Amino acid sequence: MTHIAVIFLIKGFILLAYLKNGNYNVFSVDWGPLAKEPCYFSAARSVPVVGKCAATLVDAIAAAGVPPDRVHIVGFSLGSHVSGHASRKARVGKVGRITGLDPALPMFASTFDEPVLDPTDATFVDVIHTNAGNKGKLGPNGHVDFYANGGFMQPGCDSSRVYDKHSCSHSRAAELFAESIGSKEGFWGTPCPDWIDRIMGRCAGKSDNQQLMGERVDKR
Repeated sequence: MTHIAVIFLIKGFILLAYLKNGNYNVFSVDWGPLAKEPCYFSAARSVPVVGKCAATLVDAIAAAGVPPDRVHIVGFSLGSHVSGHASRKARVGKVGRITGLDPALPMFASTFDEPVLDPTDATFVDVIHTNAGNKGKLGPNGHVDFYANGGFMQPGCDSSRVYDKHSCSHSRAAELFAESIGSKEGFWGTPCPDWIDRIMGRCAGKSDNQQLMGERVDKR
């Protein structure tokens, strides 16, 4: 077990993708009763508590011989902020990696509302934004932030058949990350120094240093 990466999933959307594509120890933190609609606000207030509970799992894994730098926590929406809390509260120290999948925006608009996921929470923090400014934060929240398809609305989610276009785009972050685990081609992004340069179109065409998004992101 000490030689195999340990994955914590805050909501287990991605469990099967990991089990199908590698030799991993995967733990899924189920806090479904606290995170269901229409109870979003109570779920948001539960983030620190759930994070503290998840931290005890990190400590237990460390006691079994797996150092925290071999732990990767993946969290979707509110789970992104839970991931940050879990790493902060672990007695053994912060984990090696956190992946935030469209970190939730409502009630987390600033660090004064609730502590949000940020680059200090793990040795490496990567974030995928798919509904920035609505259900997800604009960021940046990590050492590297990917804005898939621009980061606001996702292809197919603007169809008249889609009831909730923002929820559709929000959940796309988890779908893209799950696909990246077994993808041979991967999803590539063009580096941009900041958001202003991105929206001004100053980064288009700079393909000489593209970055791979998802499970196999470059952590250097």
